[in-house]
Amino acid sequence: MNGEPVAEVHLKLSPRAANLLKEEFPAATAIWRGEVKGFEGVGRFVLGFPGEVEALAPQRLIDYLHEKRSLAARLKEG
Repeated sequence: MNGEPVAEVHLKLSPRAANLLKEEFPAATAIWRGEVKGFEGVGRFVLGFPGEVEALAPQRLIDYLHEKRSLAARLKEG
């Protein structure tokens, strides 16, 4: 990595999720856009608030979240 962001992320936030995100990003609104260097942190945020945070972009993040949800479902099944 040379300091460049991996991706610009777009999230759709419920009012509750937006309020939580405002602690770190005071300008957060119902649609949050930010640059990330990896999907692990933002992925935990999205997955930690089911039904309250929706990833809108990039597709790589949406795919990453789908993989994590699939893995969790397989682990739950045993």
